[in-house]
Amino acid sequence: MRTAYVLGGANCVWNDLRACLGDEQMPDGMSLGIRPLHVDEAYVAVNDVGVKLPYALEAWVSYHGHFLAKVLRRQRQTNGYSKAVHYFAPRGDGPSWFDPLDNAYFPGQIHGGSSGLLAVKVSLTDLLFDRVILCGIPMTHTPHFHKSEDDDLAGWKDAESYRQGWLEALPHLRGRCFSMSGWTKELLGSP
Repeated sequence: MRTAYVLGGANCVWNDLRACLGDEQMPDGMSLGIRPLHVDEAYVAVNDVGVKLPYALEAWVSYHGHFLAKVLRRQRQTNGYSKAVHYFAPRGDGPSWFDPLDNAYFPGQIHGGSSGLLAVKVSLTDLLFDRVILCGIPMTHTPHFHKSEDDDLAGWKDAESYRQGWLEALPHLRGRCFSMSGWTKELLGSP
């Protein structure tokens, strides 16, 4: 079974990932405290978390494709990390060298569900993963991963406005998409 770990921008992303992939027998150099991925597993990054993940990315996904291409990709390169195998954004929102993405929604979905849901759609329908595990995509008012609680007391204020898209996509997610935290964990269950 092929599994994509879709990493979002909430401050719980690294704890979620460690809870999913933690291993007490870590080889030297595994700074995040996670085991290496198996051949049938891959990372799919959402927005700026891809700048901070030192491991190979199967895909990097955003509704903000031009920002991903012009700013975030360069920051990842400056950090000395490899390029993603695939880059996705809705057609017109990214440069021409991005993988073509004509449809950003699941069938029956009429509301957007954030770049996190876009990454789930890409993982399941475009990259053909069998299942997805969400890390750092709680869809709650959680602060961003690079901000402290003091910097961003309210967290991501728009989280709830995107939940309708997730509910519309639910028939495509059940039994295939799981979450490590927050509202999405309540909706989808944990792996």
